[in-house]
Amino acid sequence: MCAATLLDPRHVVDAHPGEHGDLLSPKTCDPSAGSFGQTDIPGGDPAARAYEEAAELLAIHLLSRARGGGRHHGTAWYGEYQDDVVLARRRTDRQARSMTTTRTTTTALVTGANKGIGYETVRQLAGLGWTVWLGARDSELGRKAADALRGDGLDVRPVTLDVTDDASVAAAATTLENSGTGLDVLVNNAGIAGSLHAPADTVATDFLAVYGVNLLGPVRVTHALLPLLRGSPHPRIVNVSSGMGSFGITGDPARPEYGFYGLVYPSSKAALNMVTTMYARGLPGIAVNSADPGYTATDLNGHSGTQTVEEGALASVRAATVDPEGPTGAFFGRDGFLPW
Repeated sequence: MCAATLLDPRHVVDAHPGEHGDLLSPKTCDPSAGSFGQTDIPGGDPAARAYEEAAELLAIHLLSRARGGGRHHGTAWYGEYQDDVVLARRRTDRQARSMTTTRTTTTALVTGANKGIGYETVRQLAGLGWTVWLGARDSELGRKAADALRGDGLDVRPVTLDVTDDASVAAAATTLENSGTGLDVLVNNAGIAGSLHAPADTVATDFLAVYGVNLLGPVRVTHALLPLLRGSPHPRIVNVSSGMGSFGITGDPARPEYGFYGLVYPSSKAALNMVTTMYARGLPGIAVNSADPGYTATDLNGHSGTQTVEEGALASVRAATVDPEGPTGAFFGRDGFLPW
C-alpha cells in the first residue's frame, strides 16, 4: 500500500469524536502466539460452568455471523475464536471462584462505544454474560445503542461519558458507583484520527484535539475509575492503541505502515503505549495492556477494511479477558503479541 493511499481519509476506522480510529491493519509479530490464558482449574462450580457456556455461545454466534457474511478466513481464523473461548473459560473459572455472594458477574465499561469497534466490543463482552456499561458522548446515541443490545438479551447499560471532560467523567464514575455493579474491566476505546497532514504541513495545534482524546482521555477516565477497579478481585485496563503507534511495526520496511508519514495520530498512540507500560508497573494488582484492533471495515470507511468488526474487537476482548496470572504491560493484536 502506497503512502498516498494510506493518507486517504477513507482508510480511517471510526474517525470521529468518541470512537477509536485505526489507519492500518498491523500483522502479528508472532503468528504462533496463542492464547494468553493459564491452565484450567478443574471443578464443578456452577457459576464457572455458566460463564463457560456463555463463552461457547458467543463463539458460536460470532462464527455463524462470519460464515453468513460469505467471508473465507481459513482454519487459523476459526482457531482464533476457539482460543478466545479457552481464554474466557480459564479466566472466568478463576474469577467465578473469587467473587463474593453480592457480585456474581464481571462488569466492564467501554468508552466510545455507541458504534463501530467499541459497540462490537460491548456486544462480545456482554455475550459472555457480563454486565457492560456502554459509554458514549451523546446520551441519546448511547441509549439507542444499549437498547439494541438489550433487545438481544444482553445486560448492557448506557452511561454518558465524554473522555475530554472532567465533569462528564466524574459523573459517569458516580453513576457506576451508585449502581452497585462495581467495575472489573475498563476498555479505553474512544479515539479519533484527526487531520492527516504531511509532516511538513503539520502545525502544533493539529495535536491538541487528537491528544486530548487518544492520550489524555484514557488517563482521565482511568484516574477517575481507579477506586472502583481496585475493588475488583481481578481488575483489568485495556488501552485501545494501533499498530501505527508501534516503533517496531512502523520502522519495518516490509510493513505497509512504514510508508505512512504522519505525526499526530501515530505519536498519540505511541504515547498511549508508553502510558500502558507505566500503568502496568505503577498499578500493582491491575493488569494493564494495549490492544490493536487492526484495519477494520465500518460504515465510516465504506467497509473497505480487511476485517469485520467482529474481528476488530477481538484484540480488546482478549485483553479484557486475560487470565489473572496473564500478561500485564503487553501489546497485542488478535493473533498474538506485537512489538512496541
